[in-house]
Amino acid sequence: MSPHVRPWTGGRCSANPSTSVNAEMNTDPQQIRSDVDSVLADLPSLSPHAGDGATADIDAINAVGRRLEQAHQILVEALESVEKG
Repeated sequence: MSPHVRPWTGGRCSANPSTSVNAEMNTDPQQIRSDVDSVLADLPSLSPHAGDGATADIDAINAVGRRLEQAHQILVEALESVEKG
């Protein structure tokens, strides 16, 4: 059985690190909120196609997954910065 592959992975451990995550993270809550808000701005719609009923566009699903992964990475790095602080 092969492991589940997440095509949107772009965090620190990825071969393609996210460009939206700063190498030097600060612990300012307003800046962190702003960074997360900018990553999550204009998310694609996941509404079902009119013709197929219950399936959303796979490209839109992957785009949302990538954005959520980036936002998660921002929060993880902020938490790590606070713990090291």
